[in-house]
Amino acid sequence: MHKFQSPEEQAQTFDFLQNWIQQYYERDDEFGYSSHRSIFHEFNGIKHEITR
Repeated sequence: MHKFQSPEEQAQTFDFLQNWIQQYYERDDEFGYSSHRSIFHEFNGIKHEITR
């Protein structure tokens, strides 16, 4: 069983997802970069940041 009813439906979802991902650094919702940075900075345990 496929998740999408048609290739067109899958392409439409892909376009939405691709745009959503491209806006990662601009979004201010819980899934955006600023929210993830906040979680990282507020965590007091041992952490490692990979920058490359």
